[in-house]
Amino acid sequence: MPTSGKELVEEIEDAWDKPQPDWARKRILVVRLIAQHNHSAAQIMEIAGVSRQTVFTYRDKVMAEGVEGLLKRKWAGARTLAVRGADAMEFIAKLAMRRNGSPGAPGKSSPKVACACGCLTNTATACCR
Repeated sequence: MPTSGKELVEEIEDAWDKPQPDWARKRILVVRLIAQHNHSAAQIMEIAGVSRQTVFTYRDKVMAEGVEGLLKRKWAGARTLAVRGADAMEFIAKLAMRRNGSPGAPGKSSPKVACACGCLTNTATACCR
């Protein structure tokens, strides 16, 4: 763990310059903004998209355990999606229909789904190309 504030800031900047997963990048962003002394906790919350409690949790974590402690997680993160390709698009379309109501229902429009080429269609199986 760094012995001075200057060393801690250097450690934060070094971590910022390295490739990081999204969750780690967000944590580093929060403590980086704190270290810059240009933003209030409310502004950091808005910039990083985290709660006030999270701002102070990350600050406390980096002060107690350094950047290494900040970048440790107690869980491995969410599982990766097991359904891919056309099956995934069909599944997403069905979920959207359940959320929005069935297609053709009064006041409901058919959900738009990204097809394989990236365009938006009304069904997972139809494509513009």
